[in-house]
Amino acid sequence: MSKKARSHRSSRPAPPDRRPPDPARGPAAGERTGRRVHPVARDSRPFWKRNASALISALVLVGVVGFGAWVFLQATRPAYACQSLLTAPPATPTPAASSSPAATPTPAAPTPQLGFPVADRGNKHGSGSDTLTFGECPPSSGTHDPQPATRGFHGPGDAVRPGAWLHSMEHGYVALLYSCGAGGTSCPDPETLDALRAFADNAPQSEVAGACGLRNKLVVARFDDMSAPFAALGWDRVLLNDTFDQDLFLSFYGQWVDNAPTGEAKEC
Repeated sequence: MSKKARSHRSSRPAPPDRRPPDPARGPAAGERTGRRVHPVARDSRPFWKRNASALISALVLVGVVGFGAWVFLQATRPAYACQSLLTAPPATPTPAASSSPAATPTPAAPTPQLGFPVADRGNKHGSGSDTLTFGECPPSSGTHDPQPATRGFHGPGDAVRPGAWLHSMEHGYVALLYSCGAGGTSCPDPETLDALRAFADNAPQSEVAGACGLRNKLVVARFDDMSAPFAALGWDRVLLNDTFDQDLFLSFYGQWVDNAPTGEAKEC
């Protein structure tokens, strides 16, 4: 064999190794390695433990939404409902004087009791947040809030529940109410509101009010569900009027303050 032929034969590549791979040596050169499969450990904890964070977040969300819905319902729930509006009964006619017998001197007539009586509706205490249903409006008795209204003047924008000043009346207070109309757009003019504020400040101090250290026992507040723009209320007694007549309402106050037929009338 020539030198050239031997050189050509020695340049051929060696045949691949057909022996099975030895696991101890690892894969042979040029061999593809397979994907190793790692076993996944199963979480054997109970469901609530495995999802505790998600469950707590869901409960918090439900609580927040529920509380918001409760607040909304409380804010939009009406404070009261009226079954009817009070109107003044017809005035009792005064008999005309006759020509005989001859007139005789008579003593001065006593001052009439102002207002008209209204059937008593009881004096139970409600929760202070429920809707109160009154047989007549403005109410002069009936179920009311556990806390009374603050003495003095309350403006058109003040949130004063009727159940609060009704509780005050149970304690011998007089309530002087003014209306802003069915749509709430017909409030008294600023001059009248100033007069109502001054009336609340300057009404006489009753005997019980003095003993309690109060200026007087009068609440002035807005109440729209009335057949007249103004009303003065004592327990079971109502006076309706088309205008704010200071002298008229002052006489009513003097007659009915501390004069409620309730056990709390002489209390502060």
